[in-house]
Amino acid sequence: MLKKVVMVNIILSIVEVMSIWWFNFQFKNAFTIINESDGFKNIAFGIWKIKVIGQSELQTVINYPLCIALLILLINLIFIKKISKN
Repeated sequence: MLKKVVMVNIILSIVEVMSIWWFNFQFKNAFTIINESDGFKNIAFGIWKIKVIGQSELQTVINYPLCIALLILLINLIFIKKISKN
């Protein structure tokens, strides 16, 4: 049972890291497109970027990795409860 939990944890951790990496990549691409179209090379992260990208896109970038992390935490808690019962 413990081996199963360890394997599930490893797989879920890989999924979380990949999803965060993918969203960071998407986020950087959005910024790059904005930077190229406006002629700015480096824009500090702030209110201006949020306004340019739009609220919904920023929310998606923040919420998606957070949801994945919470889902992994929930699955871990379920496994811990199953182990403690046995």
